Amino acid sequence: MLATAIGLGIGAVGGISVGNILFAGKLPERDLTNFSLEADNDETVPMPPAAKDGNVQGKPRSFLPYAPAWAKHPDYDRVLWMNTVLRTMWPYYNHAIGQQTLEQTNPIIAEQLKPYPFIQAVDIEVLDLGTKPPAIGGAKTYTSSVDEAILEAPVLWGSDMRVRVAVRIKLGGYVLYLPVEVSNVQVRADARITLAPLVETLPCLGAVTISLLDPPHLDVSLSLIGGLDLLILPGIREAVHFALQKVLGDLIVYPNRMTFDIMPGGGKPPEPVGMLVVKVKSITDIHGGGDLFSKVDPFVQLSVRDGRKLSTKTVWNNKNPEYNEVLNFIVDDPKTQSLTAFLKDHDFPFHKTLGITEIPLVDADFMVNPRKVVQLDTPLFKPEAHGHLLKLSKVGAGASAASQQATASQMAGPEGADAKDAEESHDPDAKKATKDLDRLAKKDPSRYKKAEVGYLHLEVQFCPFKSAGEAAEKDPVKTKKPGERTMIRRMTRSNITSEHKGVLTVHVISASNLTTPNEHGDVDPFVELALFDPAKNETERQETSKQVNEPDPKWGEKFDFIMASATSVLNIVVYDTLGWMEGRLSLKGLTGRKETKQKIGNLRLHISEVVRNGKIRDSWALQDTQQGDITLALTWTSIQLDAESDIKAEPSNGKEADDNEE
Repeated sequence: MLATAIGLGIGAVGGISVGNILFAGKLPERDLTNFSLEADNDETVPMPPAAKDGNVQGKPRSFLPYAPAWAKHPDYDRVLWMNTVLRTMWPYYNHAIGQQTLEQTNPIIAEQLKPYPFIQAVDIEVLDLGTKPPAIGGAKTYTSSVDEAILEAPVLWGSDMRVRVAVRIKLGGYVLYLPVEVSNVQVRADARITLAPLVETLPCLGAVTISLLDPPHLDVSLSLIGGLDLLILPGIREAVHFALQKVLGDLIVYPNRMTFDIMPGGGKPPEPVGMLVVKVKSITDIHGGGDLFSKVDPFVQLSVRDGRKLSTKTVWNNKNPEYNEVLNFIVDDPKTQSLTAFLKDHDFPFHKTLGITEIPLVDADFMVNPRKVVQLDTPLFKPEAHGHLLKLSKVGAGASAASQQATASQMAGPEGADAKDAEESHDPDAKKATKDLDRLAKKDPSRYKKAEVGYLHLEVQFCPFKSAGEAAEKDPVKTKKPGERTMIRRMTRSNITSEHKGVLTVHVISASNLTTPNEHGDVDPFVELALFDPAKNETERQETSKQVNEPDPKWGEKFDFIMASATSVLNIVVYDTLGWMEGRLSLKGLTGRKETKQKIGNLRLHISEVVRNGKIRDSWALQDTQQGDITLALTWTSIQLDAESDIKAEPSNGKEADDNEE
């Protein structure tokens, strides 16, 4: 037995050594090292004669499989600049790509080795991509209806990279450590590079996803200790190729892919965690913001998500208005978001901001106790005071901040909650603001009192959503992140019912070629969105800002319709804002009522189409008009409330914020 083992060992070592000598000079016919670029760079080498009819025949045609894509496919562009940039940046990419590849590859290798218990581990110890960058053989781009850019590019890489892999094999009670070095890697592959999502904040790119359309051509040198190349031996090369194809197929060959995040979280917004139900009850004691005649026409504007403001109705000429309106807001990240309220004075041509208050969500009483209705009586402060001194809402815990804003006496004074919260706060600006506020309240109470413009009375309730996993189990409409493509079965029309709830986000991007029926040439357009929900038999309306004298307006504004049914219908109407004289000369003006808007065109969309696709972005022609179109992006996120029956008030229709403000 011992003699047999010794004989096998001596035979294996001798076979490998002799094989390297006999087959070292023999390479496969299609090996990339058989090609030389010297003739391409030598201007004295004549071009092969072309056929009279322009066709490529004979020996030149046999070289086409090795030609770059731009030379044989008209859809591909030659991208010399890209190769130049790649050569310049390669030393920096070497380290970054190598590190992230190790992080993603090692777990996959460990998963693939589970069926082989005799292999203890396969670890990549060294990964050096070398000094020679890949070459792009051309580029082909695709347009898409979602916020992404798709690029297909054949990649050629005759690299000098070096990878050392350590294989640990179990032999009874011992472990055999076998280091294997991979070098001279040659790759030819058709890669698809997806840049998604494209976002509106720098660097404007969330992540890069790479996949290979087909199994790549891959050749390597596989050496043991001492530089013995195992692939020289017959049959070994084919076995290694089979193993590499198996690993790459599970790792990066389409539909599998590798994603590299450019922004935190890949640039995708966080999943909604819940909904704020805010009842705006009233405002008391509005002062300090009246005009010449001390007349105030107040309305309240609230927001949680940036740029998603909802407004109450306007109460005319009243310093103690009552609203009793319920507005819903999506909560994405309670640690960073705040409930911000603006007191506005409805005026022409701009709405003046009289007061501001801000309530952070982190640790707020209504967040700590979900589904509990919390009464908030918070002071409103002048904008200049809020911006310079009253950063109090960002101090300490949100629960204490809410209590701090209950009365002015609680917010100021040496024994108030501010001093303690300022010490606990990690925000230096908040600490300074609180100290300034305390100092102002002590030294000049009258000046501190002048910063107030009234009190806002709210009822706030937080209704958490079920997690994405729980919602997916019970809701056949799978939750998708914006821009994400999944391989699940799409829903059919019969699957979608009014029981499916979600958040419909409408991104009003732009419109073009807008004209009015009288064709007077001046168009001041805005868009009204009206979502009719047959399950509630209600219509929720929101509006964009008004663009002045712009037949091709660009808004870029987003609107949320929360807890909408999947069977809802969205009506989009584009209006022209009429001037004072035009309104008086209209039919309504002749009857004593001023007309403020004139319809340009409309559009109706069924939300079920958005539910099936997750996201739709397109340009639609406006109806009831001779010309004009509008570009929209609609996104659907399926949600389920943790306890729907605990909502204390049904939402009323809040109007969307008007941006004509001072």
